[in-house]
Amino acid sequence: MAFKKIDEQGILPGPRAVFISGYKEDSFPILEGFLKELNILEVTLIPARADHVGLKVSEVLENTSQAELVPAEKLPPVMLWSGISHVELDTLIRRFRENRLPRPIFATTTEANMEFDIRTLIRHLLDDQKEIRQKQAERAK
Repeated sequence: MAFKKIDEQGILPGPRAVFISGYKEDSFPILEGFLKELNILEVTLIPARADHVGLKVSEVLENTSQAELVPAEKLPPVMLWSGISHVELDTLIRRFRENRLPRPIFATTTEANMEFDIRTLIRHLLDDQKEIRQKQAERAK
């Protein structure tokens, strides 16, 4: 996946929502409170559900599933943000440690990845994370 500079004034594609995997349900009120504290309002939290795996990102962000939540230990910690401004995204990433939740892989929606299924998206994010860590380790030598 290629990285692309974003326009600070832009809004990410999709509804104001965040798809979340790899977090226990008791983390959701903490995240909601954190967003409220940052004045990032009206963001729907969409936890990973059993039927999301084969669905497109755009379908998952519709938040219509009532299927069972996927246990936190079954998926990596990921937060896929959509519909928020780049300024809001920058603020929440910069200040994320304040909420004391484990840092996730942060991702954003793009026109292209809205058509990915969730499994493919998570696989791409893990591959990207691995590549970044390898490059960081090479630079540290």
